[in-house]
Amino acid sequence: MEPRPAHTFDGFRLEPPPGGLWRGDVRIALRPRSLAMLRYLVAHAGRLVTKAELRQHVWGGSHVTDTVLRVSVQEIRAALGDAAAAPQYLETVAQQGYRLRVGGEPEDPPHRRQPVYRIAFISPLD
Repeated sequence: MEPRPAHTFDGFRLEPPPGGLWRGDVRIALRPRSLAMLRYLVAHAGRLVTKAELRQHVWGGSHVTDTVLRVSVQEIRAALGDAAAAPQYLETVAQQGYRLRVGGEPEDPPHRRQPVYRIAFISPLD
């Protein structure tokens, strides 16, 4: 079996288990669940990851409060040098979950714009 590659973005390197998060030659300390949450978010970058999905896939369906999720998000933001007020990497989607912005735009479909119709008036020839 071939080893899984590391994910890289903006100078960060996220190695598959049992590896960790690196920036250059410096390993960034993250608790195991926060690291697992970051791995899941990176694997699903660009789309909304719901709180229920995180509870299921990162915490194995065990009862986890929103506070526990927020603490992990705060740890991830601190590790990435991100800010909740102006997120560069990790966006909170109110009451729903989180979206990691790396390697492009979100996958959620864009809002459709209404078509613009142009009407030309032609005056009759004299």
